[in-house]
Amino acid sequence: MLKTFTFQNFLSFKDEAAFSLESHVSDKGHEESYFETGKISLLKSAVIYGPNASGKSSFTKALIFFQNFVTIGLQMALNPFIQVIPFVLSPENEKLPSRFEIEIVKNGEVYVYGFEVTQQRILKEWLIQKPYNKILFEREGDRIDCKRSFKEANEALKSQTRSNVLFLTILASYNGQISKDIVEEIRKIHVFSTDQRTLALGYSFDRFNVYKEEILEFILEADFGIKTVNVEEKEISKEEFEGPIPPELRSAISAGRTKFTHRKISTIHRLYNSNADEVGEVEFDLSQESAGTQQMFALSGLVIESLKDGGTLFIDELNASLHPLLCRFIIKLFNSKEKNPRNAQLIFTTHDISLLDSDLWRRDQIWFTEKDKFGASKIFLLADIGEREDMNYAKRYLEGRYGALPYIGYLQSTEQI
Repeated sequence: MLKTFTFQNFLSFKDEAAFSLESHVSDKGHEESYFETGKISLLKSAVIYGPNASGKSSFTKALIFFQNFVTIGLQMALNPFIQVIPFVLSPENEKLPSRFEIEIVKNGEVYVYGFEVTQQRILKEWLIQKPYNKILFEREGDRIDCKRSFKEANEALKSQTRSNVLFLTILASYNGQISKDIVEEIRKIHVFSTDQRTLALGYSFDRFNVYKEEILEFILEADFGIKTVNVEEKEISKEEFEGPIPPELRSAISAGRTKFTHRKISTIHRLYNSNADEVGEVEFDLSQESAGTQQMFALSGLVIESLKDGGTLFIDELNASLHPLLCRFIIKLFNSKEKNPRNAQLIFTTHDISLLDSDLWRRDQIWFTEKDKFGASKIFLLADIGEREDMNYAKRYLEGRYGALPYIGYLQSTEQI
């Protein structure tokens, strides 16, 4: 379970950006929005608002980089350069390392894990167990110091740790129990950006037979007029596979393949006559359905798996192609004790002001991003700027009370005419 995620000097963020899912206000109601684990109260959902180019995508990419570097760092190490991009609008920051830290709750234990990194090497790395701030290991340059009681670390594994690979990743790859648990918890953070619909469709396809009943319930609940959904995968010849691919791309896409498959996702609708009698069924390819229907299927595998394993799901632009009521439906799934018994967490970015509703959110669930005059992004919480819990958040946001709004010079000037 995610408690906090902090990073600094990455893409549009120059200074430290601290995001938290720990609840710390006593707003009335909304008991369904948080849960207790030990002595900690964590939120099940959070939303991030902000104008275009304010830092929402940079926040998303920071989380993606962190997760990938931890979970597939051994594959990434084949690249001589670490794919970290510092804040470039400041000559000083361009030479400084980027810093990432996560605080997670696993099996009732709280761990703080982080690292500092440049494009050439890892400079620092640390793993701390709370509440007593027990340092399990600490790395500075090539030196790694471990607590004696941290048995999964040894001199042989220290010596195998290269300058561009995280020590935690090495320990987990050798089945160190604590390290493996932490890496698995980080792996359960699923990040879905707006340009990944094709990947998300494939993800949901792969999980359809595992979670068929739950995925169908998720799709049908949205009331698209669909009776059911079918998925089909069959082997095809190389010629059939390459048919729809432009000739100049065929060799590159099919290179190294020995097996070719075709995947089909179709929806079944009821067929009615002029007397409104059901007389049969008609099948549509998913590509013939609306963008909203496609988006719901793409999200279905991610949502259901997160709810099943108690993971954290981050969706960039949840409202893309979705009606506000469908967004509310997804939010309420995560806030439901019945549908979310393992306390999965949902974080998403959006521009949809209709969701900025005090009936839906506590003040510690609403975040904003904006840039300063030097082009640096910051992220801040509604609860930290002194807003009351009974206000019309959407109205006050549009009035500019919270900042994080785009500046539209033309509209500003015409309003004064």
